[in-house]
Parts: sequence; structure tokens; C-alpha cells
Amino acid sequence: DDVSAGTPPTKFVRLVLALCVSKPPKQGKTKRTRQISRADVRVAFFHASIGDAKIAVNPKPGDLPITDDQKAALDQALYGTQKASLLWGEQVGRVLIREGYKRGAVSGQLSWHPSWDVSGGVRGDGFLFEGEPECLNLHEDVLLRNFDTKILARLGPGGDPRGDFLSREITWTERGFGW
Repeated sequence: DDVSAGTPPTKFVRLVLALCVSKPPKQGKTKRTRQISRADVRVAFFHASIGDAKIAVNPKPGDLPITDDQKAALDQALYGTQKASLLWGEQVGRVLIREGYKRGAVSGQLSWHPSWDVSGGVRGDGFLFEGEPECLNLHEDVLLRNFDTKILARLGPGGDPRGDFLSREITWTERGFGW
């Protein structure tokens, strides 16, 4: 049994930044307006169901084997359990696919919405996506409707000049993004 999510390497941040600056301005515009959206999901693993797992509740020292009357059903994935990251990653995938996103072939934690032209990924409980502001509004609405989400300030034209992701600073100037 596979018990971990295919977490993308931190290089995916560079990919998202490169996509953001390499796409041409919208038709009829001379300046780039694409931004970076950052979001954190609170207690991410609680958003995924663990199925029929059982955990030991108050076993007495020396109680081996643990009997069924000492076990309780675990409904949500629990931080620290082996399958928590896999279940969270699969939950994210199900939600995004239902909302029209396409999952990445190399990493299921990367995705793209063809109608909105937003792309990015999730690493742990952090989402990093790029797109036009009005399309990022739609993307952030998906996150808010499906997860307990904190939307962070956007980076890029019309947004903040700096912000953190994965405990590293992303900066933006008229010359582009830095990581």
C-alpha cells in the first residue's frame, strides 16, 4: 500500500513563477496583469476521510493485543497517521477535478484549469497558483467553498511585492519574480 502523496519538489514554485511571467499580456493589453495566488488550508488532513480505520483508545499498559472494545473508528485523516498525506492529496485531486481542473501527469499535486488558464500546485497545506486576477478569484472561490482556507495576499502587478511560501520569500518587481 502506498501511504504518501506525491509531493512536488519545491522547484514547482519556480515553474509557477515562470508560467506567470512567460504568458503574454491579455489581448488588447500592453502590460502583464497575471498574479500569484497563495492560500493555506487550516488542518488540511481533517478534510480527508480515512475510511474504516480504527485507533486504540486508552489502552492499559501491557494490554497486547489490543481488543476491539479498546478501539474507536477514525472518520477523518489524523495528522501523523501513515495515510494522512495520501488521503489529503487525493481529496484535493477529487475536488479540483470536480471543479474542472486537470491533474498533472508527473505529479498529481500540480494542476491546471483550461477554461480559466490558472495553473499551480499544492504542497502540504499550501496552494500556489498563477493566473489573471479575475480567474484567480474563481480559483480561490473553489478553495473557500471546499476547504477551511486562508487566502493570503496576491503577489504581482496590483498585488503585494513580497510574500512567503514554504517558509521562503517570493518577491515581485516590474522586472519579474524572485524566489
